[in-house]
Amino acid sequence: MAECSSPNPCKELKASIESGGGVKSTPREPAAKKRWGLLRSILRRRSRSAGGPSGLSVRRFYTFNLFDVVELNSDSETTWYEYRCSLPGISSHKLAVKCRHLTGPIVLEDLLLFNSTGNVCVWPSEEVLAYYALKNSGLFAGKSVCELGGGMTCLAGLMLASLGVCSEVHLTDGNQEASKNVEISVGDNSFGRTAVSVGYLRWDTVPKELENKFDFILNADCLFFDEYRADLKGALVAMLKPGGVAFIFAPRRHNTLQEFVRLCRGDPGVAVEMEENYDKIVNIIHSKMKAMGNHIYDENIHYPFIVQGLCPILQSIKSTYTYTTYCLGYNSQLFTYHLQYNVLLLFLFKFVLRIKSYLLLSDVYLKLLLTIQYIVFV
Repeated sequence: MAECSSPNPCKELKASIESGGGVKSTPREPAAKKRWGLLRSILRRRSRSAGGPSGLSVRRFYTFNLFDVVELNSDSETTWYEYRCSLPGISSHKLAVKCRHLTGPIVLEDLLLFNSTGNVCVWPSEEVLAYYALKNSGLFAGKSVCELGGGMTCLAGLMLASLGVCSEVHLTDGNQEASKNVEISVGDNSFGRTAVSVGYLRWDTVPKELENKFDFILNADCLFFDEYRADLKGALVAMLKPGGVAFIFAPRRHNTLQEFVRLCRGDPGVAVEMEENYDKIVNIIHSKMKAMGNHIYDENIHYPFIVQGLCPILQSIKSTYTYTTYCLGYNSQLFTYHLQYNVLLLFLFKFVLRIKSYLLLSDVYLKLLLTIQYIVFV
């Protein structure tokens, strides 16, 4: 597999985002001066793949190598890749997704469009989100799913849709060039019985037809712009069904991840939990990369945490019961969401998840116990 999960990335723009925390609308010295120099150098070369200017760190880490990626063909503007899944239980030849990457020259009009960072490359968080969604695909069976801010590939949503287990998958980005590119990729893949659609979507203007529509929302590494976090939270609340769940993967990026979690927890209509160790394979790779030193890998900007959000909070206990039962039966690393209006139920659910690992009780027994709790509380 190539070094980067999005080959030929715009390393300068990637470096400018990775070099700091949240990106504010008001530039600050000396970073602002470097970024204007970066913009000048990009426009002069007009290339997405040119090397970074002196004085800006260019990271060498682009992928966790969770998928096999094969280049199919390319031209002056785009390159097609095939992402193959080799997860246990999912045959590689049965799940091969074609993705069109934007690898052509950058023009000024591209930079003036709304948030074009998703056109740079497939960021590591998007790769891990795709892997996580496939590994836990049973959770999405028969459900409606939307990916927000999926960039030029919407890789996670596209690969999940290719399994054909979801009832509906809606792929979106707030950049028009990105959403048009995703639409082309969708036209070159098959999705079985899953209905797949693509849309241009700004988080501050959610259309009525998308309100309370989705069981799950996926999102990766979209928290670094300070001015967009509130809009993202608002879109999650507006678009999720009662009892719907959001899976958000993002690195710390200094305090940007924590700021989003704090923002969500300040809303009585949202319940969120943040988890660092959610997958053994990803955690092993993470540990190995840390040991190599941050000249290659910096966990602050490369390792994604998972933020699991339940919106709105006034949902049925049955939804939480169903989700917790799935966690017990298929993936005990997942945990249930707390319900702020029922502390006792939260305590019992977390206690059950803990005693499973310590006492090695059978899933049948635990599901029976949950059933008793469900009857008592409902």
